[in-house]
Amino acid sequence: MKLLNKLLILLIISINCAFGYQGELRFFIDDDYSSDYKIIANRYDLNSPLFGIDFMMIEGNDYNEVTSDDPGDIINPNSNFDFWLGFDYVRDQGSYIWPFIGEGKYEFTIKRNDEIVFRFKIDLLHYTGSPEIDFEYIHSIQKLTAYADSRREVIYNVQFDEMLYSWLILNEERDITAYENEVEITNLGNGKINPSLNIKLENADMGFPYINYSVGTEFNTSQHINVWRGAFYTLSVVQPIFTRNDTTFSFRHWDNYNVYNNPSTLKILSGTDKIRTIFYPTHQLTVTNYLEGGTSTDDFQLTWQDKFQPQNYDYGIQYDAFLYEDNEDQYTIEALPITEQRYGTNWTFLNWNTGSASTTLQNIKMPDDIPSSGSFTANYKGHFTSAQSDAFTSNGQRKIVLDSQGKYHIVYPSYGKIWGTSSEDLYVVGNGGNIAHYSGPSGGWQKIESGTETIINDAWGFINKTGEVIVYCPVSSFFVSGDKKIIKLIDGIVDSVNWSRDIRLYSFWGKNENILYSCGEGVYEYKFGNWQDILLIPIGTNSLRGTEVNDIFIAGDFGVLFHFNGWGWQMLSIINYDKGYSKISVTKNMFVVCGYHFGKALLEMGRRN
Repeated sequence: MKLLNKLLILLIISINCAFGYQGELRFFIDDDYSSDYKIIANRYDLNSPLFGIDFMMIEGNDYNEVTSDDPGDIINPNSNFDFWLGFDYVRDQGSYIWPFIGEGKYEFTIKRNDEIVFRFKIDLLHYTGSPEIDFEYIHSIQKLTAYADSRREVIYNVQFDEMLYSWLILNEERDITAYENEVEITNLGNGKINPSLNIKLENADMGFPYINYSVGTEFNTSQHINVWRGAFYTLSVVQPIFTRNDTTFSFRHWDNYNVYNNPSTLKILSGTDKIRTIFYPTHQLTVTNYLEGGTSTDDFQLTWQDKFQPQNYDYGIQYDAFLYEDNEDQYTIEALPITEQRYGTNWTFLNWNTGSASTTLQNIKMPDDIPSSGSFTANYKGHFTSAQSDAFTSNGQRKIVLDSQGKYHIVYPSYGKIWGTSSEDLYVVGNGGNIAHYSGPSGGWQKIESGTETIINDAWGFINKTGEVIVYCPVSSFFVSGDKKIIKLIDGIVDSVNWSRDIRLYSFWGKNENILYSCGEGVYEYKFGNWQDILLIPIGTNSLRGTEVNDIFIAGDFGVLFHFNGWGWQMLSIINYDKGYSKISVTKNMFVVCGYHFGKALLEMGRRN
């Protein structure tokens, strides 16, 4: 009867082999007293790959722990053994009676009546035509033997907790070529390869088949490396932008992945033989903002449509955007609805320089949609807004100022300086060449066309002998090129003062039309139609005020302060490179200067002895 059983088992094994039942690990158990056995396969090294179908790395945890606990009903042909348990490889196809495991590193635990009786580790990462391994366990002497199925070329006596290698048991040279791909590192930009562009390794949880490249390794263009099939590698483009023949190229995506991030995590597919970065020509997309005379460094959102989620960028940067004609790439920009606390106030979005009143501009195609100015500009208005639709032709923001007589006026933030003879006769000047005149409740505010778009830095005046109101306004900008001149208003009518020097002036003062003073890039005195230099130390001066022609003060950079007493100029301070004065105001008994010290606001006061 035993002979018949042996023949039946051998017949079944032969049928199994004929139909491709390969990759089994079989455990034959000799135990006359218990059949309550289970064998547990635990993946013990999660940083080593585990392979399955099509020799691709298995993702997830499904095969990290697998148990075989249903002894086969077939009687073992060797009468010394009572039953068997086993495992199949995941990559096998068809119907199998044993649970599946991957090809990698496992720890196998043999349990009898839920108690451990034997344990060992084995590296199964080896491909062969006959990968079956048989284990024979004799409980009475707690002995485990391993060998290559029916070949028995090597019979290996396994020790408890020993590390085994499948290729040694099979008496073969290790072969892992089925589990890895050789890939070439390369790039392409308008059909040409740039040999100087490297790719850096950022992460490789599963390592590499042969060479253990460390994080930070740079792979050269045309270099070949071996990688695990199905594994994930995080790579970055070392030089994402380069210039060729005066054209700027930027990294766009990883070829065959359509992944646009840098760095990116890429999965090695079964057919991957190249890791190629793709570059395309770009055009600069610049977004700025305008806060009625100034800008801010706040950020805006830019979206590469269908590619990236919105990202924040500072206004004024030059973003390299891809041309629409190459891949139909389009962009969206979105401005903040409110820009907070700039120039002492909050600002509300008004419109774009394209005319759109929406904070969002969509479907921007480069370079055709770039405004004629060369950039997209978000215009903002201050939070004191006019109720009139055409207030000073700017529908604009307003702020409240206090005049010298204690009365408040609503004016525009772009009108930063104010001077007047009374609360019903005020002149305000400021950015963009703006001048406005207030003539009391009956006349209200009227804009005066100055003839310039350059910032007007100051306003100072007096009433002359004939009763005319004379106001002097120095014009120049430190930040942009523009006019450098002095506007003279006579009862609100624009005139000018003879000034032909290419020098910036920031402040003005005088008591009559015959003797005048101005300062900025130097200090100058006007006497009876002629300008002459006042020779002080060569430091920028920012503000000039006096009470009489023999009592004049000047404040400037590095904390310099000068005084004229009618006979000569005297320096009242010492140079301090961490300090600067921007404005000065004087009365007969005191003066006040404001500015900064170590980056903080500064206010100082001086009194006469």
